[in-house]
Amino acid sequence: MYVDFICDECSISREEFFSNSRKKRYSIARYMFYYICKQRPMTVLNIIDYMADNGFNVTRQNIEYGLDKIESDKDKDLWRLINSCIITFKNQ
Repeated sequence: MYVDFICDECSISREEFFSNSRKKRYSIARYMFYYICKQRPMTVLNIIDYMADNGFNVTRQNIEYGLDKIESDKDKDLWRLINSCIITFKNQ
Protein backbone atom coordinates (compact mmCIF):
# COMPACT_ATOMS: atom_id res chain seq x y z
CA MET A 1 0.00 0.00 0.00
CA TYR A 2 2.75 2.52 0.89
CA VAL A 3 4.88 1.26 -1.99
CA ASP A 4 2.10 1.81 -4.52
CA PHE A 5 1.43 5.32 -3.17
CA ILE A 6 5.13 6.24 -3.30
CA CYS A 7 5.59 4.72 -6.76
CA ASP A 8 2.60 6.63 -8.11
CA GLU A 9 3.78 9.92 -6.61
CA CYS A 10 7.38 9.42 -7.77
CA SER A 11 6.35 8.13 -11.22
CA ILE A 12 8.28 4.89 -10.90
CA SER A 13 7.16 1.27 -11.21
CA ARG A 14 7.21 -1.32 -8.44
CA GLU A 15 9.93 -3.11 -10.42
CA GLU A 16 12.07 0.03 -10.35
CA PHE A 17 11.35 0.55 -6.64
CA PHE A 18 12.52 -2.99 -5.81
CA SER A 19 15.41 -2.95 -8.29
CA ASN A 20 19.04 -2.86 -7.18
CA SER A 21 19.51 0.41 -9.03
CA ARG A 22 21.24 3.18 -7.11
CA LYS A 23 19.59 5.92 -9.14
CA LYS A 24 18.62 8.75 -6.82
CA ARG A 25 14.94 8.70 -7.77
CA TYR A 26 14.67 5.03 -6.78
CA SER A 27 16.78 5.22 -3.64
CA ILE A 28 14.95 8.31 -2.34
CA ALA A 29 11.65 6.49 -2.89
CA ARG A 30 12.95 3.55 -0.85
CA TYR A 31 14.20 5.91 1.89
CA MET A 32 10.77 7.53 2.06
CA PHE A 33 9.25 4.07 2.41
CA TYR A 34 11.59 3.26 5.31
CA TYR A 35 10.69 6.53 7.02
CA ILE A 36 6.93 6.05 6.59
CA CYS A 37 7.15 2.47 7.86
CA LYS A 38 9.04 3.61 10.96
CA GLN A 39 6.28 6.13 11.66
CA ARG A 40 3.55 3.48 11.55
CA PRO A 41 5.41 1.91 13.62
CA MET A 42 7.11 -1.01 11.95
CA THR A 43 10.38 -2.42 13.19
CA VAL A 44 13.49 -2.44 11.07
CA LEU A 45 13.17 -6.23 10.91
CA ASN A 46 9.62 -5.88 9.51
CA ILE A 47 10.95 -3.56 6.82
CA ILE A 48 13.82 -5.94 5.99
CA ASP A 49 11.37 -8.85 5.70
CA TYR A 50 8.95 -6.88 3.53
CA MET A 51 11.72 -5.80 1.17
CA ALA A 52 13.12 -9.35 1.00
CA ASP A 53 9.65 -10.74 0.24
CA ASN A 54 9.67 -8.46 -2.81
CA GLY A 55 13.16 -9.44 -3.97
CA PHE A 56 15.16 -6.54 -2.53
CA ASN A 57 17.83 -7.36 0.03
CA VAL A 58 18.50 -4.56 2.48
CA THR A 59 20.46 -4.42 5.71
CA ARG A 60 19.77 -2.58 8.96
CA GLN A 61 22.62 -0.22 8.07
CA ASN A 62 21.01 0.57 4.69
CA ILE A 63 17.72 1.39 6.38
CA GLU A 64 19.37 3.55 9.05
CA TYR A 65 21.30 5.39 6.34
CA GLY A 66 18.07 6.01 4.42
CA LEU A 67 16.30 7.24 7.56
CA ASP A 68 19.17 9.66 8.25
CA LYS A 69 19.04 10.94 4.66
CA ILE A 70 15.30 11.61 4.86
CA GLU A 71 15.45 13.18 8.33
CA SER A 72 18.18 15.60 7.22
CA ASP A 73 16.48 16.53 3.94
CA LYS A 74 14.92 20.01 3.87
CA ASP A 75 12.99 19.54 0.59
CA LYS A 76 9.45 20.75 1.29
CA ASP A 77 7.98 18.71 -1.58
CA LEU A 78 9.52 15.55 -0.17
CA TRP A 79 7.99 16.24 3.24
CA ARG A 80 4.58 17.06 1.72
CA LEU A 81 4.64 13.68 -0.01
CA ILE A 82 5.67 11.85 3.17
CA ASN A 83 3.02 13.61 5.26
CA SER A 84 0.39 13.00 2.60
CA CYS A 85 1.14 9.26 2.67
CA ILE A 86 1.07 9.12 6.46
CA ILE A 87 -2.27 10.97 6.58
CA THR A 88 -3.77 8.88 3.77
CA PHE A 89 -3.04 5.60 5.55
CA LYS A 90 -3.32 6.82 9.14
CA ASN A 91 -6.30 4.68 10.12
CA GLN A 92 -5.39 1.56 8.18
